[in-house]
Amino acid sequence: MPPKAQKEIIQAINSPEHFLELISPENKKLAVIDIHLTWCGPCVVMNQNYRTIWFNYEEADKRLEFYTIDSTVLPKEYADKFHASCKPRFVIYLEGELKANIDGADYTKIESTVSTYIPSLDE
Repeated sequence: MPPKAQKEIIQAINSPEHFLELISPENKKLAVIDIHLTWCGPCVVMNQNYRTIWFNYEEADKRLEFYTIDSTVLPKEYADKFHASCKPRFVIYLEGELKANIDGADYTKIESTVSTYIPSLDE
């Protein structure tokens, strides 16, 4: 029997409009976004860590989302604000508010921020 395919929990943002939709006040899920340069690509070292975070929360699919975006896709004001470099940058938004701007693949900070801001199941 072939192995089961793992659930894809990281999605690519392919347009400025999609990015703006994710960081809008209407999005009730916590959005963790990896901003990267084209030639660097997304931070794959965090993939297993995302899975660990994801499976720590009941009904994570209703409360939490992980994304990756090439910095060239960001709207200009956000590209200027977040200054992508060869070091990974993670931004975490909830309901239109920036909750964290994390420079580098710092699992502890990402996990702590998710733990602090993930919406409860009864919201």
